[in-house]
Amino acid sequence: MTPRNIMQKTVLMLATCVALCTPVAAIADETVTFAALGDTPYRLPTDDALFDRLIDRINALDPALSIHVGDIKSGSSPCSDTTYLKVRTQFNRFTGPLFYTPGDNEWTDCHRDGAGSFDPYERLARLRQFFFSQPTSFGLHDRTYHRQSDEGRYPLMVENALWTEGKVVFATVHVVGSSNGRKRKVGPEALYETREAANMAWLRTAFEKAMHTGAPALVIAIHANPEFRNADKGYRRTLEALAIGARAYGRPVLLIHGDTHTYRTDRPLHDADGHLVRNLWRLEVPGAPDVGAVIVTIDPATSPPFSYHPILVEDAYDAHSANR
Repeated sequence: MTPRNIMQKTVLMLATCVALCTPVAAIADETVTFAALGDTPYRLPTDDALFDRLIDRINALDPALSIHVGDIKSGSSPCSDTTYLKVRTQFNRFTGPLFYTPGDNEWTDCHRDGAGSFDPYERLARLRQFFFSQPTSFGLHDRTYHRQSDEGRYPLMVENALWTEGKVVFATVHVVGSSNGRKRKVGPEALYETREAANMAWLRTAFEKAMHTGAPALVIAIHANPEFRNADKGYRRTLEALAIGARAYGRPVLLIHGDTHTYRTDRPLHDADGHLVRNLWRLEVPGAPDVGAVIVTIDPATSPPFSYHPILVEDAYDAHSANR
């Protein structure tokens, strides 16, 4: 069976699930508001106080939850336990639940001299120990969630999470910048392939959950900008899985990422035939030198259901004015 036939068969199976598994009950028009952020704190220690101010801004707005899409430090700053624990403490200053998916700067780039010349996979193991030892979010009012590791097939994937807010399904998927960590200097190709296989399975799980529950929208958070039409090998399977799942699901999908530090919203995904996947929107959160976030509101009664309100800590402009 060719790869194209496999994709077509997967679409048919997912579409059948929509027809047979989705409850008939009407979906309540419940609005969900959350904060999306990433690539901050970045320039340390300058950004530490700025990040605390951003947390205070988010807490004052009182969203239902927050999602950090990775890069809790720059790629050239130390990948030390001290850095990780400091950010973990800041994560717990959020009043509401804070969910997190790792970025490349906190593990795949840790082989760099400026980052400490660490073994990236040793650092990934430490991240999992410090940030994902329990299926519980950060924040003063934390939330439990379902982990991919709890399903048994991929016991290391404690960072891939799935939860529901209102009727909206949320998922984090461990896709990182720098070619998704597949470069030889990061580690053996087999380790990349195992994580990639786990991510493909988790994306299918997220779409199936959204279809089975009749969710009015699905939110997927990754770290990497997958580059879409310019994607390298590290992202092609992710984009194929997103296109297949979104087509079968048929309802709005929001893909949130960071990595390239440019606030934008658009519809950049095309399927294998080059057709625009119209029900998938992309939100890239602002990043360094900005210290900010985006307040996202999902209103199932509107089309499209997503609206955005960016917030920035203005003092970041002064702190990093030499870099602008």
